[in-house]
Amino acid sequence: MHASGKTRLGRTSPIANRDLKWAFVEAANCIIMQQHRYSGSHVVELYRRLRGAKRHGKAVVAVGRHLAEASWWIRNKKQGYREPAPASMSSSNHGSAR
Repeated sequence: MHASGKTRLGRTSPIANRDLKWAFVEAANCIIMQQHRYSGSHVVELYRRLRGAKRHGKAVVAVGRHLAEASWWIRNKKQGYREPAPASMSSSNHGSAR
């Protein structure tokens, strides 16, 4: 995490399974191509937010990474997928209203 509060994940690992990386990025591309069906979902909102700053390629890889991380957590916690809770404005201003 940086001083701005933003997390920078960096490059995808070069030692990661290339086929799995391809599959998750391809899954992300499929979701993005069908945005109208998944409108309002976390992954579509993530893509739209990142596309403005990073362009399509990097944004879709970031969505693929999110899908991979979600899959890992689902596998290890043995729970179904739950959309992340939306960040509220009050949680980002903790302690500043004095």
